[in-house]
Amino acid sequence: MQPKFKMKKTLVASALILGLGNAFVASADTYTITAQAVSDVTITQHASLGDSSLSFGDKIKLNPNNNDTCILVAATNAFETDLLVNIDGNDTSDAADLVIPAGTPLTDGAAAAHVPGEIADDSTGCLGDAATGTTVGSHMVLEVDGVAGATVSVDIPDVVGTGWTYTAGDQTCVVDFDGTAAVDVCRDFDGVTSITGVGLSVGAGDTGGSVLEDNTGQTHILLGGVLVFDGTPITAGAVSDSVVVTVTYE
Repeated sequence: MQPKFKMKKTLVASALILGLGNAFVASADTYTITAQAVSDVTITQHASLGDSSLSFGDKIKLNPNNNDTCILVAATNAFETDLLVNIDGNDTSDAADLVIPAGTPLTDGAAAAHVPGEIADDSTGCLGDAATGTTVGSHMVLEVDGVAGATVSVDIPDVVGTGWTYTAGDQTCVVDFDGTAAVDVCRDFDGVTSITGVGLSVGAGDTGGSVLEDNTGQTHILLGGVLVFDGTPITAGAVSDSVVVTVTYE
């Protein structure tokens, strides 16, 4: 019985020796960690949509009253073709489908009295157009390019001049692609100068429509605006200033 017991101890000792030996045997190698920042978001004038500048025309009154306005129509009377969006699920951008902003999903609408670039006839600080389709002003469509599926914020601060203040207002909107068919929203700037959580298109067409956006990772801003006067006489002749549009990844 003793040899058997002794052999058992030997086996146990051998197991411990091998275990300790394994603890001191190691292998090492190096591996490369890579990471790359997303491409910077850019904003440019769209190549084929809108006009080359933002203009309220030449019909500003010289002596507007306090709180009179001059309204450069854009967002409220824009159609699918003005933004290359598709609101009715037919995969086409139509000239007869009205884009309704102010946080309302894009849905079919009736024909509008004015087209983007016209001066609204209910303007009180300037002479409005007669809804003839001939514009005296000009609006812009801005293209935002970034990473598909990312969200951005868009900032358009007010511009203060002598006797007037420009605000983007309800005549400016940015398309928010949420990745769901037929519920993309053109969110306007009524009462705000910044909009957050704007989704960039996840594909050419976002949810399948081939003309919803030019490419992936894009959205469009329809830029119009409102001049609000403070009662100060306006100097005759042309006046110009800069509207700053800032787009930032969130």
